Amino acid sequence: HHDTEPSLTIYSAHDSSLIALMCAFRLEQPSVWPEYGSCLKMELLEVTSADQGEGEEHKEYVVRFYLNGGLLRSQWHGELREEISLSKLSHYISTEGAVKAS
Repeated sequence: HHDTEPSLTIYSAHDSSLIALMCAFRLEQPSVWPEYGSCLKMELLEVTSADQGEGEEHKEYVVRFYLNGGLLRSQWHGELREEISLSKLSHYISTEGAVKAS
């Protein structure tokens, strides 16, 4: 039903893989290790905003992360964000992803 509903892709992984993904996306650490059957969800949202003065709409994609239904913030450059633009996230991962976070 991808024509009428948002698409959904499901992957299965071990708890250690969830932790590795959380580290790669620089997500805040949960208070406890993800238990068996945990779910790391990534949402890709289209955000539309009006450009000031030009009267045109600007579309951008943002990403949000959830662990077992709880929102996780992503931290790049010391700033915790509940959502991050897809273009920034892609840039950060490709340029700084292999560099240890401070």
